Amino acid sequence: MGQWIDFQQTVNQRLLREDLDKEQTKVRNMNTKGHALVRGIAGSGKSLVLRNRVEKIIDDFDNILILSYNRFMSGWLKSKLREKGISRQVTCNTFQSWAYRNLNYDYKFDKNDELRAQIIDFAKNSDLKYQAILVDEAQDFYDEWFRALLEILDDDTKSLFFVYDNTQSVYGQSHRRKQDWTWRKLGIDVVGRSRELCGFVRSSKKQAIAKSFSQ
Repeated sequence: MGQWIDFQQTVNQRLLREDLDKEQTKVRNMNTKGHALVRGIAGSGKSLVLRNRVEKIIDDFDNILILSYNRFMSGWLKSKLREKGISRQVTCNTFQSWAYRNLNYDYKFDKNDELRAQIIDFAKNSDLKYQAILVDEAQDFYDEWFRALLEILDDDTKSLFFVYDNTQSVYGQSHRRKQDWTWRKLGIDVVGRSRELCGFVRSSKKQAIAKSFSQ
């Protein structure tokens, strides 16, 4: 039986985090053009880096799309962008909500391979175009979703930045753990542009608790 994940608790912990360490800052400052993958375990600061990445690229790109799988994570990103006063300059939502509004894609299509694949044509035939796309919780995104995003990504910038946890996939996509699987199968090239966050970000609340036990 799978482990229950308290998404609200995860959001509350993330809300306490603000500053990037040196490793995370280097990842945030990767070249803004081209595809880029950030890997790391839960708590390594992937989503924090992604949010700070938006602040870095906001002056370079006019049309930015930020997507996550879970609405709690999307809510956290939206709240932090509003605090920075840049929420009006970006589109931030869960993939399913965004796809339903913009591509007429129904979440019921997810479990049917043939219906799910239609989103690629939906995107190809749309007028949508984003100069930069950032994806949180990418381990839970279907392959077809990534292919659809590439269809609406600006050909000049190719700015796709996504964060990924190899150890988790709450909603599937375990085939990506196979040895012969590569991102190139989806048209994504992260060779030389893949980074891994090895540290574990501890919230200020957890640090205070740890300190109290050590005294």
